[in-house]
This record gives sequence, structure tokens and C-alpha cells, in this order.
Amino acid sequence: SCGDAQPNKFVGLDYGIKLNVLDGRSSNAVLKMHDNYLTSMPQCSVYPDVMSFVPESTRRYMRTMGFNLDSDVATDYILTLQVKEFNISYLSGAGWSAVVQINVEVHDRNRILVYPSVLAVGRYSQYGRGDYSSIASTVMSKAYTNALEDIDWDRIAYFLTKSSSPKLE
Repeated sequence: SCGDAQPNKFVGLDYGIKLNVLDGRSSNAVLKMHDNYLTSMPQCSVYPDVMSFVPESTRRYMRTMGFNLDSDVATDYILTLQVKEFNISYLSGAGWSAVVQINVEVHDRNRILVYPSVLAVGRYSQYGRGDYSSIASTVMSKAYTNALEDIDWDRIAYFLTKSSSPKLE
């Protein structure tokens, strides 16, 4: 889901932005811990997989807010998101909890870093028993939405206006 992206908040910026998503996870496993299964972990997967889901949904989220994606290679800024963590755990007595961590960087059209690495973090927990499919997927997507909302979109939009850029000679 696209969470609470504010529709058309950033319409009319001078520059477009290109989204680049990298996988920086140490493990591709979505399920990190499940203490009900001490002998073997249940198999968990997300569909589509994380590295298809994150770029698609982030693009939708950004479009909703009015960012102009991939408008002009020569002038577009580049937003690089590196997924550091995207996982969920189950603890009996506590339920499901998910963590999403995304490293955020913006380079200008000359490929100079203008917004240095900032970590956006989303967490979400919900009490509930084992069934992975319903509760776990809700918890996972809420954590992801919270991570998207943790990104400083106003600051990113600021770079995409001409007044923020040095005057061209």
C-alpha cells in the first residue's frame, strides 16, 4: 500500500528525480526470528520479493506526492535507497514485530552528493498468534510504510527547486 502519501504535495518542482534502489541486506530472509519453531523456521517469503516490491511501491508513493520521476536524464537528481533491513520476528507472548531500515542519499544532476546518507526506519508490532499470512503481512507493510514516512521528503523536494541550486554560469 502507499500509506499516507500526501497527494500532489510536490507538484511543479523544477527538477525530476530518478529512483535507484539497492539491496544492502546482510540476509535475504524476511523472517528473522520465530521462537515457536525451535527446530526449524517456517518458510516465509513476500510476493513480490523485496527488491521488486520496494522500487515499485516507492515509485507509486513518490508519484502520488507529485514527484516527477525519470523526466530528463540530464537534469534529474538521483534518489538512492539502500534497503538495509526488511524483516519480521515472532515472539510467543509478544506477537509479530517488523523492522524496515532504508539508507537514503540524493545526488544532484552533476552526480554530487547533496543529501548524505540518512537512515529511515520503520517499525511496527502487533500482538497475535502464529498465522504468518494475515497478521505478519500487515505488520510488515505497516513497518515499510512507516519507513517511507520517515524519509524527509520535504528536504528532498527542496533540492529539486531552482532557488536551492547555485546559479548556472
